[in-house]
Amino acid sequence: MAYNEYSETAGIKVITDTVSAGLIKILKKYRNGSIADIKNDILHDSYVLSCNLVTDIDAFKEMIQCYDELAKAGYTVKSYFSGRKEDIQIFRNWAERSDEIDEEQELLSELEFEDEE
Repeated sequence: MAYNEYSETAGIKVITDTVSAGLIKILKKYRNGSIADIKNDILHDSYVLSCNLVTDIDAFKEMIQCYDELAKAGYTVKSYFSGRKEDIQIFRNWAERSDEIDEEQELLSELEFEDEE
């Protein structure tokens, strides 16, 4: 199978027919762009935030934070990976596993350093 950057894209959409100032305010914390662009993305069922899961884990974690903030404020939010709807818990698990891998790699590096001494 050929490499396809889209296959590694994670994103979230807000499901609504109306765009409130509160919704825009939350999204502006997490993304650049004009209010018109944000409104257009919402109303045209486009991702309001997206990132490449492989190359930008920090943006992925911020996207989860945004999802949680939107959901807490009462908005309907859907998460997607490779164009397919995914439960946000899967995203949380991936982010948690990424943190665990980072910790394991740090520990291995420390052990290798100690062995060299």
